[in-house]
Amino acid sequence: MKLDNRAAGPPRITPRQVTLTAHEAESLAAQAIALLRDRGESVLNAIDDGIYILDGEGRTLFVNTAGARMLGYASAREMIGQPQHQLIHHSYADGSPFPVEECPIFHSVTDGIQQQVGGDTFWRKDGTALPVDYTSIPLKEGRRVLGAVITFRDVSEHIQAEQAASRLAGERKAHAEAETARAALARNERRYRSLVESVAAIVWTRTPEGEFVEEQSMWCAFTGQSPDEARGRGWLHAVHPDDRQRIAATWDAAVASGMRYEAMLRLRRADGAYRRTVARAVPVRESDGSVHEWIGTHTDVTELLEQAP
Repeated sequence: MKLDNRAAGPPRITPRQVTLTAHEAESLAAQAIALLRDRGESVLNAIDDGIYILDGEGRTLFVNTAGARMLGYASAREMIGQPQHQLIHHSYADGSPFPVEECPIFHSVTDGIQQQVGGDTFWRKDGTALPVDYTSIPLKEGRRVLGAVITFRDVSEHIQAEQAASRLAGERKAHAEAETARAALARNERRYRSLVESVAAIVWTRTPEGEFVEEQSMWCAFTGQSPDEARGRGWLHAVHPDDRQRIAATWDAAVASGMRYEAMLRLRRADGAYRRTVARAVPVRESDGSVHEWIGTHTDVTELLEQAP
């Protein structure tokens, strides 16, 4: 400053602009950082969030205790002087390379832009990923960017809680859908049984291989076979001997092809009389197209044929 003595009275101070050289600015920044480290380190080390300071080249000048611990370093000294991006921010969460030119922290250091980023990834010393939210604040002297201060927080527990909540919601939804499906299946089974009981036909089910496994009450009631006698391919013994070979062949062909089955045959009734019947069956398929079971009917058409001209 200089003194202006043109008028009487006490001297007046005239302001003037002070311009720092690059060397002076760097020296001032170094002094500020030294002051922060000497007097503020104990405060910064008491903070649970991670904090580190970069110089204008992106090198690490300071890391607090919490930050070093979260990043897997026994001592912050291991990180001092290291290029931050190559050390802890070199890859995306999927492991693919993260170019430094795309790094928000890099832009804080080079362009003086404050950044607030959520859901990013830092990398620990052992190579494992650390999910973080962070804020990057440039350190400036006038228009000159001297470096940046980065604060970050481990959000692993938050992400795990979100994932657990998502899994729980998914499980609840799946449980509700399963209950709905079971209720619908029970309704369909009741409808099916009511339909079976109301039709004038023998209704039966067979395995994908075309055999009786479950008890077929309507079949047994009509033919007089016991469940054990009808089981497997035992049902063929209720077919008239002259029709048996033909029916076995056509049924096996339908099972092999998975196509609709229809045939005319004589079926022995419980009183020993053979009745002319029309047999029809269709495959019930799974979602992948495989056959789950066969559902079929035998309809007694004896009277109908006898009444035909």
